[in-house]
Amino acid sequence: GVQVTSRHFFGVNTNVKDSLYLVAGDNTLIYVAGHNIVMYRLDEKEQTFLSGSNDTEAITHVALSKSKQFLSVCERCTTNNKGRFTIFDLTIANKKKKSMP
Repeated sequence: GVQVTSRHFFGVNTNVKDSLYLVAGDNTLIYVAGHNIVMYRLDEKEQTFLSGSNDTEAITHVALSKSKQFLSVCERCTTNNKGRFTIFDLTIANKKKKSMP
């Protein structure tokens, strides 16, 4: 079969308040586009993505830690009326912790 991979995302999800961050040390812009977190490295003009969870319908909030190492992403679940948050370690761009109330 054919496999499709994302190369670029354009636009910002304006439904997510305060969702645009500039990490000055890395010269990286972090923002929400659709159901994805985009990390755009300004110097290299490259994007990397953190996709939303499959069983969620929308990213509702993001927050960057003071150290700029961790990004918290809150999502609304499709199967129930609960939410989910995921904490990403941006130094390895990998999921560190998931929690559902």
